[in-house]
Amino acid sequence: MSHVLLVEDDEPLLYALGRSLQGEGFTVTAVRCAQDALRVLEGAATRVDVMVTDIHLGDHAAHGISLAQMARMRRFDMRVIFITGSAESIKHANAHGPALLKPINPDHLAATIRDELLVA
Repeated sequence: MSHVLLVEDDEPLLYALGRSLQGEGFTVTAVRCAQDALRVLEGAATRVDVMVTDIHLGDHAAHGISLAQMARMRRFDMRVIFITGSAESIKHANAHGPALLKPINPDHLAATIRDELLVA
């Protein structure tokens, strides 16, 4: 079972995506900010296979792209998928990994995660 770290500051969306991914058979750790995501990565008992992160996190300590860069320095084999509500951000994010535009189709997200796991 693959472990997904889900980082989203919008709590209802975080909950909905987390439940959907669990229903697809993924183990999901869901957090609302970059600091919590880094804590999970540093202390995870099981390896995180894929991180799904919003590009614009509300804590402003780090946006999703810088979070991915910090995480990759610690976990070289972890795949990253970006989500955003901004079409302009999609262009920038695609240089760093796959990016999906909100509203997120849960089936499309699950398929994208599976595709990334095949590349890993």
